[in-house]
Amino acid sequence: MSQKKSNRRTRAAVGVLGVIIVLAVTAQAPQTYPPSITTRCTRVIDGDTIRCEIDGESESIRLIGINTPERGEAKWKEARGFVKELCLDKDVRLEFDVESRDRYGRMLGYVFSRDADGNEVFVNKELLSAGHAKYFGFFNMGRYDEALKLCFCDTSDEEEPSGS
Repeated sequence: MSQKKSNRRTRAAVGVLGVIIVLAVTAQAPQTYPPSITTRCTRVIDGDTIRCEIDGESESIRLIGINTPERGEAKWKEARGFVKELCLDKDVRLEFDVESRDRYGRMLGYVFSRDADGNEVFVNKELLSAGHAKYFGFFNMGRYDEALKLCFCDTSDEEEPSGS
């Protein structure tokens, strides 16, 4: 075999190998998430932020995928009271997503508590279902994004109750 043919075959093999490597590197691997943790909710700041004891430190947890009224805004007390009922002084399970903290240093998480019958309650989703929150897709979310969007769409079509 001539030297030219050998060089062409070598270059072709290297080219094919390069394409295979690029495809393997850029292929979407299944998303993996940090493990969930169970901790105690020690304080409710508002409808979308709680405090929990984690590794001996008091940490602020920002509920991912939702936004509730801020202090002084209409329905702030209702949203905060709803979260107090579900979480305060109870064990909660926290699940995390792609981003671990927001720009304020708060941990970002999905919060799960238990109802009186011991059934797990997805707090972020319950806030949407009860009309205390709006969908908020600002953070890099993937884990429950579709479920929260669907929940918000289902409730956003309902009419607001008229006040008397």
